[in-house]
Amino acid sequence: MGDKQILTSEKGLPRKSWYKHQISAPKFYTGYGVKTLPGVREAIAQKNWKEAQEQIMVLAETLARFDGHIEGMNAFKQRQSNEQPKTKK
Repeated sequence: MGDKQILTSEKGLPRKSWYKHQISAPKFYTGYGVKTLPGVREAIAQKNWKEAQEQIMVLAETLARFDGHIEGMNAFKQRQSNEQPKTKK
């Protein structure tokens, strides 16, 4: 799975289910510009606290998946560097 896919949710954003990215999305009302953490921020802007809490949980899961992906990449890089023969200078 690619880095950007890890930052998506299958369910998509509230009122924009076709838009799956959880870190940035076009603004809901204008469609222009970028809103970061759109699910959480748009729920807060609407004072929809239940939805905000749900979106915080979705975002937390997304970030945990991304963290796991980064940890896996770091472990892979570490294994690669340990396997390379040491050269004398």
